Amino acid sequence: MIQCWIDGQVLLSHGQIIEIRRGIRENNTIRVARFYSHTHKSIFTSRINGISMLHPPQQFDPVIIGMVTDINSRENRTDFNLHQIRDNLPPFNTDGGPLTKTFISSRIDGLEDERLQSALGICEAGSQPIYWEGFPAESRPAENVMINRLDECHIYVVIFGVEYSEPTILEYRRAEELGRERLCFVKDIDGRQQQLTDFLSEIRNDVVYRRFSSPGELKVLVRDAVVASIENLFE
Repeated sequence: MIQCWIDGQVLLSHGQIIEIRRGIRENNTIRVARFYSHTHKSIFTSRINGISMLHPPQQFDPVIIGMVTDINSRENRTDFNLHQIRDNLPPFNTDGGPLTKTFISSRIDGLEDERLQSALGICEAGSQPIYWEGFPAESRPAENVMINRLDECHIYVVIFGVEYSEPTILEYRRAEELGRERLCFVKDIDGRQQQLTDFLSEIRNDVVYRRFSSPGELKVLVRDAVVASIENLFE
């Protein structure tokens, strides 16, 4: 956690995700000169007068990304704490687009509507869905190559229906190995293969586990789970 403050009163709220681009850092304190809010998609600049300072504000490279907590606004400054991202995560997007990437894993055949609605839910959560159908048809990677895309993603969503799928299980194991938060969504359906039932019993206590009955319901469940997962990316 970093203690931060910025000249004047600025638009900050608990849980807001920002990247500090410019300021003065002394030990574990930052006097913020410029930050970008991923929550509001806006840039904020303080009234710092660098000429009157012994150490003028510096550009941070890489930028400092975190979640805002403990805000205290005064007449001439705003104090807050910043919880930084956890270690061992892939880089966050700092070009103004979606901050995180979320991988969608499942059989492709038989779950087409569910995959589409999951992608829409992920977009509504402010993350970028990474899934096979999301690539242009002429440049889609082979399905067995998609597992390599997991390494660039921050969150893992898996959808299970009736049939066991070895590629999906391999993707799940890779997400587990990477330490990604795994969000598991299981369709209420009859006739599930015993091998898949056994696997679901194995992982049930290790993941965020939700049941759904329709693609529309799944969209809402995925959206809410991804929002919560993004918060968990910060210490």
